[in-house]
Amino acid sequence: MAESKRKSKMISLRLSSEEYESLRAIYGQYGTRSVSEFARQAMQKVIAGTASPQTSVIKMRLDELDGKMNVLDREVTRLVEVLEKQLSVPSAEPREA
Repeated sequence: MAESKRKSKMISLRLSSEEYESLRAIYGQYGTRSVSEFARQAMQKVIAGTASPQTSVIKMRLDELDGKMNVLDREVTRLVEVLEKQLSVPSAEPREA
């Protein structure tokens, strides 16, 4: 499907927060600019037959896990920064007389 074709039809689907965050975490890795573009590209591959059902399911599951790992990595990094900031605050030490 050529990108120059005007897109006039729309579909809607519901995702859990985790599913959406997983998609947000990975869409850029596939050269897409948005979650919608990523979903469109994935559907095009299935329609074109370049993604076998079994391979597609495995790939989608791995991508989901990768996205969750990215979210987890960002959260761990944020927590480390918070801890480092708290530990770098000078404590009140007893003065020598």
